Amino acid sequence: MKNYRTLYLGIMYCMTIIPCIAQTDIWTPKANYGGGGMRKTVSFTIGDKGYFGTGFNGANSKTLWEYDPGSDTWTQMADFGGSARNDAVAFAAKGKGYIGAGAANGIANKDFWEYDPVTNSWSKIDDILGGERVAAVAFSIGDFGYVGTGGPVGSLNKEFYRYDPTSSTWTAIADCPGVARGLAVGFSIGDKGYVGTGFAGGARLDDFWEYDTTSNSWTQKADFGGAARDVASGFSLGNKGYIGSGGPGGSVFYDDFWEYDPITDSWTQKANYPGGLFGYTMAMTINNKGYMGLGSNGGAFSSEFWEYDAGVVAVGVGELNSTKELSLWPIPSTGLLHLDFTDQIKEETVVYLKDILGKNLGTYTFNYGREHTIDLNNLENGTYLIEIVRDSKVHVERIIKI
Repeated sequence: MKNYRTLYLGIMYCMTIIPCIAQTDIWTPKANYGGGGMRKTVSFTIGDKGYFGTGFNGANSKTLWEYDPGSDTWTQMADFGGSARNDAVAFAAKGKGYIGAGAANGIANKDFWEYDPVTNSWSKIDDILGGERVAAVAFSIGDFGYVGTGGPVGSLNKEFYRYDPTSSTWTAIADCPGVARGLAVGFSIGDKGYVGTGFAGGARLDDFWEYDTTSNSWTQKADFGGAARDVASGFSLGNKGYIGSGGPGGSVFYDDFWEYDPITDSWTQKANYPGGLFGYTMAMTINNKGYMGLGSNGGAFSSEFWEYDAGVVAVGVGELNSTKELSLWPIPSTGLLHLDFTDQIKEETVVYLKDILGKNLGTYTFNYGREHTIDLNNLENGTYLIEIVRDSKVHVERIIKI
């Protein structure tokens, strides 16, 4: 007899253990940023903590602050290992955070540094290829970080690079198409990266591009739903992306906020960002919630910090009743994990394999069929998480490899 668990998809009622989140499209104020009013910061997420660092508040900064959403508190960590700067980039990969590039006093940088949250310490890594870079974008996919666009002070380019923390090496990948740009937005959804909006040759942009890691190629997608802009910020939740704030230049800024659906390649306007009309905000994702804050409006620096709930639902096995279900077997697994959907998959379903701290170990996309298999043979024995994204809901199951 199969040893399996059944995961119910859809919502009728919630029980205990992991909460079911009913609110959708809701902004909630959180504790102001611990470093005070700031713009041109960077952010990354490791496990269930978020990190904001560097930036400008009249002077360039090298501070790093950790945000704990459970207690809604900020804790100052070890200062960034490089020099104080703004307009840098950051990403997280394999449980470490990375900050680099950026500028200070009109001089751009190319150095990069690795942050270890366990030891609260910084180590220098190889400089990014391509030389000094400011106003670039970055995102993470799997165990790799991606950095591109921007360029030296006074210049822009299309170059993009991938960083492998295992080998500590940078590799050039396909250039981002369209015009060379700076001050754009970058984020990832599953195994795809996205770059859009930004500044080029005095014009603000609204084009939007998708990067495929498998083919090392870019595809143009639907233009951003709002007005063309730069100095915006964005993040992803489940299988959707979000962009908001920014402006068309000068002292004009926006507070509109938009959701991107990669399945339909379409944008939908959501509740406006309540932190005011600002640019140079910063954003990140922690535990199926989005966070946005800080920035400036041409004069004042904001320290406000807001949580966004898109209605992405995290549930556990056996906690929801519905007519649709998914069975996972065998549990524990000795190598192959089977996923049996009761109904045929008719829309994209993304499954993430994660370690117990939430680090992504593998991404699997299913577009059709009922029965699928994930190979666990390369994993060490232990406890892991299976996260299933379907219909804007995230379903999390704990599994054991023996």
